[in-house]
Amino acid sequence: MPPGPDPLHSEPLAPLRKPKRRKRAPKPSRGRVAVELAVVLIGLAAILAFVPLSSWKFPWVCGAACVLAGGYAIYGVARRPGAAAWWGFTWGGRDADDLAAGMWNTALLFLAAIIPTGVVRYGVTRPMILDGGSYLLWCVVQDFLFFSLILRGIDRLLDGHLPGSRHVAVFLTAVLFGLSHYPLTGFMAVTAVIAVCWGYIFVRTHLLWPITVLHFLLGLLVLS
Repeated sequence: MPPGPDPLHSEPLAPLRKPKRRKRAPKPSRGRVAVELAVVLIGLAAILAFVPLSSWKFPWVCGAACVLAGGYAIYGVARRPGAAAWWGFTWGGRDADDLAAGMWNTALLFLAAIIPTGVVRYGVTRPMILDGGSYLLWCVVQDFLFFSLILRGIDRLLDGHLPGSRHVAVFLTAVLFGLSHYPLTGFMAVTAVIAVCWGYIFVRTHLLWPITVLHFLLGLLVLS
């Protein structure tokens, strides 16, 4: 029988290949981000000044915002490379570990949001909603405006110029999110606290849909 291979002189095993890391979404220009942020903030200021949450005209403003924001989102996804991942519509993170850690953090922050939700449910004045379908649509638009545009925009403009820019972006966005529920003071405060949780979910997972799902479920729990 022919001799077998010499274990002492066998060829070394090929090194294991490292898994490919997914590329992050390309960043838009600061100029584009500044324009998006300015338009959203001007619109928010106009709503707070002239058509607050307690106004009978507010549902019409919501409808107009849904049309405008939805049209812009569709245009961006269709015409701008990387916009879907940048805004959090699709996965734009680096690897599966990021996603797993993000989902774990999402679960923890969901539990943390239960406390302020209970405060809203039983302790403060709440707005009324028309039906679940229209409220879900409004959740999608609201989250797109505040997290995809405002939070992402602030973080993009401050990145490299201010230490902890991501934390600043989260808390500024949360304040604006709370102000969007003016003039219901208690509701403003609690929604701002919840928006801090949602902001950290967004910057950790780079996905918008977990926030929208939580927003819809917690909103129906609060407003039912």
